[in-house]
Amino acid sequence: MRITGSDGKSVEPDDRAKYTLSFEPDGGVVARIDCNRGHATWKAEAPNQLVLGPLALTRMMCPEGSMHDRVAADWGAVRSYAIKNAHLFLSLVADGGSYEYEPVPTAQPSG
Repeated sequence: MRITGSDGKSVEPDDRAKYTLSFEPDGGVVARIDCNRGHATWKAEAPNQLVLGPLALTRMMCPEGSMHDRVAADWGAVRSYAIKNAHLFLSLVADGGSYEYEPVPTAQPSG
């Protein structure tokens, strides 16, 4: 995951694997935001539009330097999405910046 602010500056967590989203076909979304996990709903009523429902999230205290608080605070500001080179880009309202998520690597069969 990478966050790009409206000023064009990007930041990313030390371990991107701790920040994941899984969109389910039934309209659910499962999130891992550093040391917390949660779920919400999603809907896309127009092309590239995305509305995320309220996020139910565990409340563990993440270590210093975590991006948890920022990601959780921006959750309701997501308004649109784009997929480019298999990466998911979530754009925030009023040019508030964007989030970039890369695909989670799939485990290769052994043997």
